[in-house]
Amino acid sequence: MMFYNCQHCSKPIKKPYPSKKYCSVGCRDNNRRERVEAQELAFWNSIGPLVIPPDAPPELWQMPEPQRVGFLIRSAAPAGAVGYRVGCRRVGAETYTVHWFPTERQRKTRLFQLEPLEPPVDIPCPAEYIVAYFDASGNLVDIPRFKLHLRARAMDILWSEGDRWLRVDRIARLSLA
Repeated sequence: MMFYNCQHCSKPIKKPYPSKKYCSVGCRDNNRRERVEAQELAFWNSIGPLVIPPDAPPELWQMPEPQRVGFLIRSAAPAGAVGYRVGCRRVGAETYTVHWFPTERQRKTRLFQLEPLEPPVDIPCPAEYIVAYFDASGNLVDIPRFKLHLRARAMDILWSEGDRWLRVDRIARLSLA
């Protein structure tokens, strides 16, 4: 019988069959968690902040913040987008898990609408959020392209209640059409 090292902890293990990679279920799960966190960190870092052009109209800065944010989100929307979701990672956490809002409890479609414009005020905490746009079928229009700081907060919404999945489910898609 051959001995190999666990791919997670490097502990020597007997390998009765060639596909065994880990010494235990715990090492397998820890390895998967680290891999997922690395992917989420790469996703988070791949998205840059929204850049407001210097020639932006002065009225933009005179708007109340929720309307200004809504205006910026609508103006950055790609063609065909009818709604959007915002996602943030837990403030102060070491993990980069992104939770998406609005949830089904907040809105049946799980989307903030672009027409009429719904500013993203139903969010759990002031933080940096990624914006993702969806079409009328509930499909992602494009990969998320920017992040922005949102300061609104709904007291009855917890970060942990957010969806781990960006996509809108099939039932919600039917109500968009």
